[in-house]
Amino acid sequence: MTDGSIYYVGGIGPGNFTTIQSAIDIASDNDTVFVFSGIYYEKIVIDKSIYLIGENKYTTIIDAGGNGDAVKIIADGLYLCNFTIQHTGIGNTRDVLESSAIEIFSSNFHVIENVICKDTNYGIWTDYSDNNLICDNIFYAHYDGISLDESKNNILRNNSMFGSGLVLGGSS
Repeated sequence: MTDGSIYYVGGIGPGNFTTIQSAIDIASDNDTVFVFSGIYYEKIVIDKSIYLIGENKYTTIIDAGGNGDAVKIIADGLYLCNFTIQHTGIGNTRDVLESSAIEIFSSNFHVIENVICKDTNYGIWTDYSDNNLICDNIFYAHYDGISLDESKNNILRNNSMFGSGLVLGGSS
């Protein structure tokens, strides 16, 4: 972790946040948001360089409620680990067609590790996002586990994909 502040989500401590997004909103660059085990029914947008860490990848769950991206990253330098991200929707209706567990949009230098993505059309979808490390994740996706669109110099290591694959669209 860093020398920045640490914000806690869930758990029983005084001052702990009840939603992940509320802790992200208050955090600054280089801060840590630590999420205790539980199911968090929300979609989050990360617009700063933070450490977002779940207590346990099997029991710390972000549930998107059936459609839309669960986690959207729009800032450089996120460290994300130890989550299950689920229920973005499966199928080909307009609401769920491009639903991803994690969408990385025009941002770079992320580390995403020890994440389980399930019940989603796409596990991780990058769009114009470079120099990311995606490792030790498990994908149960309807279409693609990892889809890299116009994204360069990404490292993929020790990822497992079940019922899905890898797509490199204009990427290296």
